[in-house]
Amino acid sequence: MLPNNPNEELLKAVAFQRLSPYMMQEKISRMNGSKIAPDTIGVDFFFMLGFLTQQMEDDFPVIEHEFLARCRNKLDEFNSVGWYGAADITAYNPIQSLHVNILRLIYNGAKLKDTYCLELIKNLYKTYHKKEYNQLKRFKKLSGEDVINLAENLEDPLEEKLATARVLSMAYFMGMEIDERCSVLYYLSMEDREAYLSALDTHLDTKMVSADKFREYGEQINSWMREAQENASDKDAAYGPYLEAVSFISECFKQHGFSDDYMQLCTDEGSSRIQNLIHALAILKQLDPKKQYTLNDAYIYSSIVQLIKAFTDIISNYDFEVGFLLGDQLDDSEMEDVLFKPDSIEEKESKQDKQPAKLVNIAPIADNSATKEDYLTEINDLRGRLKTKDQDIKHLRDKYRTSKQMADDAASKIESLEADREELIALRNFVHNLKNEDVPKEDELTMMKDTISDKRIVIIGGHQNWHNKLKKLFPKWTLIYMDEFKTVTTSMLENHDYVFFYSDYLSHKSYNKCVAMLRENNIPFGYLHGINPDITIKQVYESIEK
Repeated sequence: MLPNNPNEELLKAVAFQRLSPYMMQEKISRMNGSKIAPDTIGVDFFFMLGFLTQQMEDDFPVIEHEFLARCRNKLDEFNSVGWYGAADITAYNPIQSLHVNILRLIYNGAKLKDTYCLELIKNLYKTYHKKEYNQLKRFKKLSGEDVINLAENLEDPLEEKLATARVLSMAYFMGMEIDERCSVLYYLSMEDREAYLSALDTHLDTKMVSADKFREYGEQINSWMREAQENASDKDAAYGPYLEAVSFISECFKQHGFSDDYMQLCTDEGSSRIQNLIHALAILKQLDPKKQYTLNDAYIYSSIVQLIKAFTDIISNYDFEVGFLLGDQLDDSEMEDVLFKPDSIEEKESKQDKQPAKLVNIAPIADNSATKEDYLTEINDLRGRLKTKDQDIKHLRDKYRTSKQMADDAASKIESLEADREELIALRNFVHNLKNEDVPKEDELTMMKDTISDKRIVIIGGHQNWHNKLKKLFPKWTLIYMDEFKTVTTSMLENHDYVFFYSDYLSHKSYNKCVAMLRENNIPFGYLHGINPDITIKQVYESIEK
């Protein structure tokens, strides 16, 4: 008898095949009386990778604030316990990287049995992994099979690894007894960690450009530059497209509230224009060696190279700074060039009576000009208020800029939706006409002709014979054949009351272009169907009168 789901059975068989060597190793170890526990580094790694949910990310400012308020003096201790290789800035955005770093400290604190960290991580699990927590809390002792059943995800192997790590770690934190046969899962997680990191390294690996190739690209750039400079009115004119691209980037920064030279401020190592051009051409040639590139290509892409350098420099520095704030230590080699020597500072007890300290934010002046304490305090207080107001103004300016950008985006979306609404109304009317295609009676037809004969109508599309019939009836109308559709301009459509598309054949690209012109000039439009002139008259009349 066949299983209900052969694919599921096959996947389970593959999973069992992976586990078998570790199960055999674990069995032999027990028979030999070995009690050596496996390293937790694999489980720790995948716990870091899979514990943060999107909702937890959104709430993390509150979480990290509470953690740092409670455990700030223990960060060095927590930081020295272990590193799991999960907080890699190449795999996270900067904020996620910071969150993973702090989560690692919480996790380490919990492993050290710090009471607050233990309760914090259990609370986070219960809050943000509620379904999994409710299943796990029913167990007092956890077997390997229990872990597999709790974490099973046949559709996504990575999610299964993450869930396995969460279950094993949280079972430990929740004080459950973990069966010694679960060592198989710890060994397997170590192997999966190595495979994951190896795949990440492979994904990020880029072949370096050889020195010969780099010289070749340099000679090509220099050749292009000599030719450009010979034909340019001045030296900078040869860099025209490059300077235009950099100017565009600067303007983008300004519109987002940053200095126009922010790209340069964020770049650690300066490089010449020529070097940026060579670098850009080298990357382009790596992507497509057979394609023929030009100096303009190198110009445009070199500005992107510069922007990426700035971005990666600031993120790398940010990651280092966050590490130092959270307890990372400088290497001895890094300390050698530091002029500041912390040990040279000696605190001295003040001989004056100890009073509550007041921040004096004014310059020292002659004693006879500042004898009243109230006067000095008032100046300091006013300066403090002024600083607060400056900060409030900056905050409001940033909020205004963000709100304005959101308002502009919303206005653009509303305009687009309104335009789509007009097109949908026209299509709805068209569909209605399709359902009501009866030829009008003679007296109705005469009334309709009289009403629409003086209207300035444009019809796009349709057969020549049909056009000829309509021309005899309505000589003032403008009829455009399908092969002339691409040549339609705004001047041909403006000053008209209505534009109709003959729907039996429309070029999608030309139609979109034409509709965009109609929307921009607020010209109403609709659709016609069929070749009976009387039905056409009825469709035009009903569209205009609605």
